Amino acid sequence: MNNNKLTIQRISLHTHFICNLKCRDCCVRAVEYEKPYNPTPEFLISEIDKLFSIIDGINYFAIEGGEPLLYKGLPAVLNHILKYLDRINIEVPLITNGGFIPDEKLLFVLSRFENKIHIIVDDYGPGKSSKVNEISALLKIKNIRCTIKDYSQNLYFGGWVDLYGDYDKKRTKKESKDLFQKCAWAQKLMGVVEVIGGCLFFCPSVRIFNEHGFDTSDGWIDMYDTSASNKDKKEIIKGWYEKDCFNACMYCNGIHDESERFVPAIQLTPEELKKIRVNKNIYREQL
Repeated sequence: MNNNKLTIQRISLHTHFICNLKCRDCCVRAVEYEKPYNPTPEFLISEIDKLFSIIDGINYFAIEGGEPLLYKGLPAVLNHILKYLDRINIEVPLITNGGFIPDEKLLFVLSRFENKIHIIVDDYGPGKSSKVNEISALLKIKNIRCTIKDYSQNLYFGGWVDLYGDYDKKRTKKESKDLFQKCAWAQKLMGVVEVIGGCLFFCPSVRIFNEHGFDTSDGWIDMYDTSASNKDKKEIIKGWYEKDCFNACMYCNGIHDESERFVPAIQLTPEELKKIRVNKNIYREQL
């Protein structure tokens, strides 16, 4: 970033929160919604236009879910992202859980990204990621870059983290600053900005604690807010990178070297799902 330009290190566009897996420690908490976020393709396309009207560039523009390969409008959304490919500096990671094989329509659009598309397949084992070998072979034939993350061989940074706990206040402002200084999302990744429902959130914790009724307004903006200009919104986002913590840090467990790690993709039982499905979908889904 310089004084006039705003390039963000990483932004995740969530296609929806529908997923075939019910992972206990899902960092975006997709399993918690009684009615998962499921926007129309037209709305996602509008979000992309809004985003690039505010910022100048992105290094990593990730496509995530839920499970993005379950989103029927994915080819249309990816096709629209091609319009901004010259403003995506490094790559477009598309993250899937290895349960679904891309169809020919999707493969055609993926091939148009050439070296900027990067399919990342999280392999959680045969009971959860049953199509990994087929996906890998198909993408190799189509010359589409693919990385298989085999969690049976490597837990990747020691495993997953429970970021949210009991959704309560855990620390003072000073303690929050200390946490922020060692949080991987804030420091190593320079934020994990999410695009959901027409809003930008500095990281999933800002979004999730907002859903639970806490004031996290210092870490998100509404891209469709007509009371602020795009220039104003850009300045707010720039201000995020000058902060020493966010309000959400008082409630978040953070992710750092000392964080307790858990085996990835442990599946919740039906009884556990009934207990945790408390979040309401509060986001726009259509124009």
